[in-house]
Amino acid sequence: MPAAKRTSKDLPIKFNKEGVRVQGALQIPVATYKDIQRVIDQGEGNRTLGATQMNQTSSRSHTVVTIDFTKFT
Repeated sequence: MPAAKRTSKDLPIKFNKEGVRVQGALQIPVATYKDIQRVIDQGEGNRTLGATQMNQTSSRSHTVVTIDFTKFT
């Protein structure tokens, strides 16, 4: 599977009756646990790190992972 690329860094969080949605988040189909780990690793690599007064390598972002399972019969 090719790596997913994003052009915008800001993804607004929306709350509604169905739950929480991250507007503009990518949906990437995966078929195996190895695929899931690859996508999570890719997301971790996209995180921004920067120094704060409390920590030299403080994370300046959050990671949200949602997995939807579909069974095909």
